[in-house]
Amino acid sequence: MEPRHRCGVAVYPGFSDDREMDETLAYLRRARQAGFDEVFGSLHLPELSYTDCLGRVRGLGEEVKALGMELILDISGGMLRRILGDEALAAQLRAIPMDWLRLDYGVTPEETCRLAAVLEVPGLMLNASVLTGEELARLVPGLRRAAPGVRLRGHHNFYPRPETGLSMEFMIGRSRQYLPYDIPVTACVASLEHPRLPLMAGLPTVEEHRGVSCQRAARELLATGVVDDLTLGDPFASDQELRWVAGACRGEPLEVRFVPAGDLGPLEREIVFGGVHQARPDQAAWSIRSQTSRQMATPGVLVPAREPQAREWGAVTVDNENYRRYSGELHIVTGDLPADGRVNVAGWVHPDDHWKVRVITPGSGFYFTE
Repeated sequence: MEPRHRCGVAVYPGFSDDREMDETLAYLRRARQAGFDEVFGSLHLPELSYTDCLGRVRGLGEEVKALGMELILDISGGMLRRILGDEALAAQLRAIPMDWLRLDYGVTPEETCRLAAVLEVPGLMLNASVLTGEELARLVPGLRRAAPGVRLRGHHNFYPRPETGLSMEFMIGRSRQYLPYDIPVTACVASLEHPRLPLMAGLPTVEEHRGVSCQRAARELLATGVVDDLTLGDPFASDQELRWVAGACRGEPLEVRFVPAGDLGPLEREIVFGGVHQARPDQAAWSIRSQTSRQMATPGVLVPAREPQAREWGAVTVDNENYRRYSGELHIVTGDLPADGRVNVAGWVHPDDHWKVRVITPGSGFYFTE
């Protein structure tokens, strides 16, 4: 399945010894195998001189290129101004095989335009968490004039300190500002398995994602429709976490746990568990309709009607013989609806998976497990 969204991993090697670099490269190989295509790194390494920092990051960049991945480097305003004032350092930066330079705090629009011209960097990432709509309106046209060939993306901050991440509402508002410019936006999700030192509280963009699985965070961010790509902010995420994030970016069908009704019939069971359901592109007001469910039943056989019951939020229903040509159609109910003699309640989405119902978007796939 072709990737629908870019996904990246972040690494922060201190280059203190060969073992640390070996661990970093092993992690990048695991990420690449899982389907990641970008590596996010930083030029904020105060323990190194600028010259040492740039020289060692160049080595990392060469390894990233050998894996067929793209390199993103984060830079602050202070280091940017140092580089712009020192041609030798600028030459070192140009020698790094990077694809994107991500501009952190303290970078003015004028410096950003100058940077694009001086460094001839293929792509620039703007700080999607802090730039206002007015600043973007000044910055983007200027950048496109100064460097017509440069690629532009927005990339949100991550927030190591608990309680400082963005609200979902604020993140959506900031991200929506990029739509008129056709600029994609990246947000960060955290690892629960291996949160980064020293706080070990995860590196999410959205505060409410700090304590949830990166599977949920990834799906919820992409479901907003204004986040295009993801970065797993904490280094050395587990293999499962890598699979979750890469799977979300590839648009893989979502597994939804199902609690069957006690009188669930064999034909309904065949429909529920018969394969991957695809949500209709025209989402209904009170349910998610499976576009493929009627194909999962035995051809020409109508679903027998059972005792009707109220359909609460999260109920999984199958239309029965009384609904005639709709017989066999599966719905996930997204409101509280009354009993209907034409509809059987086949079971319910497991309470722990209710969040998954909210991220099933029109046209996306899902499947049930018992």
